[in-house]
Amino acid sequence: MKKLIQDFIKSGEQEFKFQQMMPIRDIEDILKEIGFEDLELSGAETNGWQIDFWYNFQSSEYGVYELSGSLHYGDFQLIKQS
Repeated sequence: MKKLIQDFIKSGEQEFKFQQMMPIRDIEDILKEIGFEDLELSGAETNGWQIDFWYNFQSSEYGVYELSGSLHYGDFQLIKQS
C-alpha cells in the first residue's frame, strides 16, 4: 500500500480512492514515513452514525492532503488540497 500512496502523491493527480479498507493508523503511519505531518490539532473530526472522518496532512515537498472516508461504508480517499 505504501508504494501505491507514494506513486499517487508523486503523480500529481488530485484524488486516490482506496480499493480496500485498512486501519486509519496504518495510512497515517505511511504518510508520516513519506514525510507528512498531521495537521489535526484538536483530534479526530467525525460526524454521524456512519462516522465520516477527515484528517489533514502536510508536507513541505508535496503540500496538503486530506484523508477522508466512512468507518461504516469505507470509501477511503486521499485528496490533494493544495
